[in-house]
Amino acid sequence: MKPNHLVWAALAAFFIFRSQNATASFQPAVDATGTAEVLPNMVGEADNIDTTGDIQLTSHFSLAEFTASKTAAAKGIDNSLPDALEANALDTLFMMETIRQYLSNTSGKDIPIFIQSGYRSPALNEAIKGAKNSDHMQAMATDWIAPAFGTSLEIAQALAPYVNQLGIGQLINEFPGPKGWVHTSIKKPTVAANQVITITAQRTVAGITA
Repeated sequence: MKPNHLVWAALAAFFIFRSQNATASFQPAVDATGTAEVLPNMVGEADNIDTTGDIQLTSHFSLAEFTASKTAAAKGIDNSLPDALEANALDTLFMMETIRQYLSNTSGKDIPIFIQSGYRSPALNEAIKGAKNSDHMQAMATDWIAPAFGTSLEIAQALAPYVNQLGIGQLINEFPGPKGWVHTSIKKPTVAANQVITITAQRTVAGITA
């Protein structure tokens, strides 16, 4: 993508303001009671990001980290964000800001979130064997870790009761364990039972489990 920097700057400024003001006072009030990514080696996919000419999209997330991919770099795949998906990307990262603020409020300390996989072009999604209808290809999902809060299981357990309040369409605890991660999408699955699920190497189950 060759972004119009003035347009991006205006949009980013709006979403940074929105994320700073809409999430600061979030406190859970009430309990809230398919498709998946089966990618067991995603942790570290976005490490060592090249931030040259980067654009800050929200308070804590940038365009470079949302599109970064070691696989894309190694295979020469263009993983730049299409103009048509800019709005989706901003909505997704606003959700991530809300999640980050909630985890920080819950733990009583700042909780950084590290995106392992954000936007994926169709070619990149195919290269890493992502789901054919992956929300990542629409810039609507992220795979991420937050070690300062805990494991993917601990994070998913904290988020699961409040997915609707946090703007999470789908929450997945993927490959629970030391190298597991959390998948969050702004898109709700067609089947309600698939909104909160756990994926292991052996099975996919409803709810959050180890």
